[in-house]
Amino acid sequence: MWYAAQALGLLTTLLCVLSPQLKEKWQQLLCCAAANAVAGLSFFFLGGTVLAAVFNVIAVAFTLLSAWYRKSGRNVPMWQNALFSAVYLAASFWGLHKPLDLLPIMAVVFFLISVVVKDPQTTRYATIPNIVLWIVYDIIVGSSAVFAQLVSLVSVVIGICRYRGISDKNL
Repeated sequence: MWYAAQALGLLTTLLCVLSPQLKEKWQQLLCCAAANAVAGLSFFFLGGTVLAAVFNVIAVAFTLLSAWYRKSGRNVPMWQNALFSAVYLAASFWGLHKPLDLLPIMAVVFFLISVVVKDPQTTRYATIPNIVLWIVYDIIVGSSAVFAQLVSLVSVVIGICRYRGISDKNL
């Protein structure tokens, strides 16, 4: 299972590199959903906290729904954002068993912000603290997804520089 988890970590890396380079918010969200699905499996195979895997499953659902709304030119209704936030919060309390569980919980707060904001550039900025927290978590559980997060951090910075000064309306 360890080898499968490491292979999934490498696939996560590719998806994390691609996501911040995408111009449209809905494209970023679809790529994020795929990365979360793959990363969740990787954490499960590595025996990481169940909470991390649960967060990844919820993230997939949240990002797919958000991508669907964005692709159709609509904003996600506030009640649905609140519902997913409540589910994350409930999962946090359910899964908080050891200090290590705090890292995914804190990362999720920044993930929620990155999904809810409308502007793709703001999404990139909100992603940075999320990435840093996952880097620390990946190092602790021994996941090769740490490389995904490190490369993703570089890709986010490149995306920020690349799209600097371009408003959502000009994309």
